[in-house]
Amino acid sequence: MISPMILLHKVPPVSALLKATAKSGGTASFQKLHALFNKGEADKNVYDTLEKAALELADFGTAIYSVVLAKRDGLPGSGFFSLYRIHRNDEFQLIAGSSIEQVLSPVQMTEMVMLERKRVYAHAG
Repeated sequence: MISPMILLHKVPPVSALLKATAKSGGTASFQKLHALFNKGEADKNVYDTLEKAALELADFGTAIYSVVLAKRDGLPGSGFFSLYRIHRNDEFQLIAGSSIEQVLSPVQMTEMVMLERKRVYAHAG
């Protein structure tokens, strides 16, 4: 397993992006996230730093701030669904049964995202 490569100097701007987006009740594109990093930065470093920045705002049992990032389809990346399954397992099971995050339907993913965004927006208050 590759150890995490958190770019500590990038944690504050990533946290600020997540917090501002949550406070506005909206979403931010992954392009906005990547714009905070040097061109060509390895995706693994970006996402390890994202995870650390999200944890600076709240533990994942309270709110998963990365849910405010959205791809073109309006949903966050696959890493969110892994975190959701781990930290919201009861909700995950109610919505998806015994499915694993790789086989969720768009409707199931949207329901999970809406529940978590509501939680994050309330936390950012």
